[in-house]
Amino acid sequence: MLDYVSAIEEMSLGAKLKALRESKKLTQQHVAEHLKGLNLGKSKQMISLYESNTNIPPISVLASLAKLYETSLDDLIEERNGALQAQEHKPLYKIADYKRVEDSYKHNVQADSNLIYEKSSYIPFYDVEVTAGKIEVFFDESDNPAGYIYAPEFAGCIACKVWGDSMYDRILPGATVFIYPIESKKYFDYGQIYMVAYPGHRVLKYIQPCEGDESKVMLVSENKRQPPYPVEKNDIQRVFLVKGYWNQTTN
Repeated sequence: MLDYVSAIEEMSLGAKLKALRESKKLTQQHVAEHLKGLNLGKSKQMISLYESNTNIPPISVLASLAKLYETSLDDLIEERNGALQAQEHKPLYKIADYKRVEDSYKHNVQADSNLIYEKSSYIPFYDVEVTAGKIEVFFDESDNPAGYIYAPEFAGCIACKVWGDSMYDRILPGATVFIYPIESKKYFDYGQIYMVAYPGHRVLKYIQPCEGDESKVMLVSENKRQPPYPVEKNDIQRVFLVKGYWNQTTN
């Protein structure tokens, strides 16, 4: 038993969460349903991202998992703090670690580090999350970017992360999206994917017309388990067209 505890203590946060879950003979689906019952709204895919160290869970999730796994919350928070510190010292992205998915055509995108590229080929990356939930900070691309990604095919765009499963299984949790600012909030190319910011929310959705009411649009998810809902055009603060995205791949 002591050997098992010692092994757990030496694991990364993700590996520790996986080992604790397996020790309770729980599946990722069981854990996801447990969190959903607490109104934390996490999917099986998100649990997988936590356990693979792709995403660092918030403290609210760790608190629930600590109770479920009957382990110390303080230990999990300490591991989380270490993971956050390590993340700050990693390169922003390695292009070879990502796969671009566009119009159902998939191919690897590689960057040759020995070549010198034009400045416009580097896309600013902003450390904000596009989700289907509430946010505290409104996205402003005038802020200093966290770094740059080489992606000449998306010149003029900005990049950010996607969490949540509203666009599953087209755009996956953890994907990098390349978005282009749209000035008009009155006329949209219906059927396209947009990042829409309105009071308290920043979401990735299809925009469709609202039948019988031109003052509103319908925000529609790829995930059919999430019903569409209307938003007043006047409430939309910012809108960005999704020009493309890279779904993160794991080996």
